[in-house]
Amino acid sequence: MDYKIWGIYALVFGALCLVFGSIEIVSVPLGIDSVIPADLFGGFVMLVTGAVYLTGLNDLFAEKKEGLSFAIVGTLLLAIFGILYTLMIGADGLMYLIGETEEFSFASGLRPEIWLFVASLPAALYLVREGEKLWR
Repeated sequence: MDYKIWGIYALVFGALCLVFGSIEIVSVPLGIDSVIPADLFGGFVMLVTGAVYLTGLNDLFAEKKEGLSFAIVGTLLLAIFGILYTLMIGADGLMYLIGETEEFSFASGLRPEIWLFVASLPAALYLVREGEKLWR
């Protein structure tokens, strides 16, 4: 397993999480609600996820397997919150179908957490599979 490639993976996803989280937080007091929604707590979640990814960088670039655990946990955090926000879109859709709300927009529910979760899926599956072999 090439740990430097996983270091680049963690660097990219950690930086993206920090950027999106910062935009979500800064958008709250400014009242901006565009493609990236203004969400204080969602932004903090993204900052924590980005920090988890970036914490293991030194170990990954030093070819130490301990850094891989931070990449796995960061990926799991993205998965948890990506699935959570996807379920929220489904719940909004069901509310529309049963007549509780007057409108439903699938696109308005798409958030950076979902985008990053989908983008990280192939690497996440490989990471979990290879990480399991390393600690046996």
